[in-house]
Amino acid sequence: MPSDQTLSRANYVQNESKGREKDVFLRKPKASCHSISLKIFHFTAFVAMIVEAGLINLDPIELELPSAVAFPDRQGLDGAQGRVNIREYSTQPLQSLLVTFLVLAGADHLITFLVGLIFPHTFNRFLFDYQSNPLRWIEYSVSASIMSVLISALVGIYDVHHQFLIGLGTGICNLLGLAIEILPRRLMIPRSVAEKEYPYYHGETTLTTLVEEKVREPRHRNNDHMSKAEAETELGKENFLDMDLRGVVRTAGILIYSLATLVLVGGWLNIICYFSQAVESDSDIPDWVYAVFIITIIMYFSFGLNMFFERILGLYGFVTAEYVYVSLSFIAKTYLAWNVYGGLKSGN
Repeated sequence: MPSDQTLSRANYVQNESKGREKDVFLRKPKASCHSISLKIFHFTAFVAMIVEAGLINLDPIELELPSAVAFPDRQGLDGAQGRVNIREYSTQPLQSLLVTFLVLAGADHLITFLVGLIFPHTFNRFLFDYQSNPLRWIEYSVSASIMSVLISALVGIYDVHHQFLIGLGTGICNLLGLAIEILPRRLMIPRSVAEKEYPYYHGETTLTTLVEEKVREPRHRNNDHMSKAEAETELGKENFLDMDLRGVVRTAGILIYSLATLVLVGGWLNIICYFSQAVESDSDIPDWVYAVFIITIIMYFSFGLNMFFERILGLYGFVTAEYVYVSLSFIAKTYLAWNVYGGLKSGN
């Protein structure tokens, strides 16, 4: 019996086709189970978010925090010089922003649930084939930006332009998360993980062997040999393109992830700076406030950590990551919403 490395192209394709059919057959019940449970997860998350929004509306935030601008006063001065001139021009819509944060999260889960209910093939295609959920990152780009603005207001950042940049950076960070998830997962995760998770994907070793075999094999008509380029063309350019793209895609994904992290951390450095100034000016602040703030940072960054574990390290699959994302809506978003709500209510 010939080894895998000496299989002809026809036998290789035949074996691979049988393997794929067997693999799909074995995974179908499990995939169907995941599809149903994820729909239930999303619907439950929708109900939870809407109920929380309603509860917060029952006892609205009465605290009024200023919205300020700091355009310099240049009257009587020449050139670029100006006097510091911070002006309050309005109050921040804290209650509306917090409720919008929860409603957006609920809407995302509801739309995902309805897509799964009405268009199950589309739902399963994104979940199991594309391994991507664009709706999630679009919603995150808006709701996470709102939450970052609320947290910045809570620690004392009132300048609207400052808040705008923090919110914008958060939104860009999440859209970069969408860009990462659009990249083929089998090319993003480490090679060793991909070989186990995608056993029927053409790997470098198999294709290299097949090319060498084609080049060595004499053609029947002229008794000459194929060139390497001709062998690659016959075996399929697409597979070779994937080979070349693996390193490029993984490097690009890691670079995008690093840039997204840098943008998010940059905004949070501002928030940490203002928080530090606030606690330094009040010696009576209890220790639990520090713990709450640290947990807030952990919850905020937990979504990015989930992507890092799933997409960069390949510790678990996309379906597991989707369960984690939905679970974080219960835990992290709930914590963030009620933490901000409690902090703002304490100032009434």
